[in-house]
Amino acid sequence: MQYSRIAWIALILTSAGANVSAAVPVEISATTPDMTGSRFVFALKERIRSSKSLELTFDQGKPRFQVQIVTLNPNGGSDSHSTVYSVVITWKSPDAPFPLYITSYVGVVGGANVKDGADGVAAAISEQADSIERATHNGAQRQP
Repeated sequence: MQYSRIAWIALILTSAGANVSAAVPVEISATTPDMTGSRFVFALKERIRSSKSLELTFDQGKPRFQVQIVTLNPNGGSDSHSTVYSVVITWKSPDAPFPLYITSYVGVVGGANVKDGADGVAAAISEQADSIERATHNGAQRQP
């Protein structure tokens, strides 16, 4: 099922003549009512900003990955050094009325491993981008 979504995105990019080898645009939207969750999202944004293969964007007019993040303090209202997170990755093309679901993840981070958790999510986004690039490259080779 996931391969068919990636193939669909690759087909759209190939037919549009997009240069997938360039940095892939990533839009982050987050709901982080807890401090550790805010640190996690900040670390993810910084990781994407420093990446050569991913690019943080706010441009609604370009095709992009959308990463929606929700975090929650696992201890309720008390201050905590950990957060539970949910990450949903979709692909949004300006021409499409709705984003295309790619995948989702859940996890827990806290203390010293907040940056490690953000690196893991950035790696997952990059892996999805690589899959699309491979599918686009293979599709372009098959076209006459």
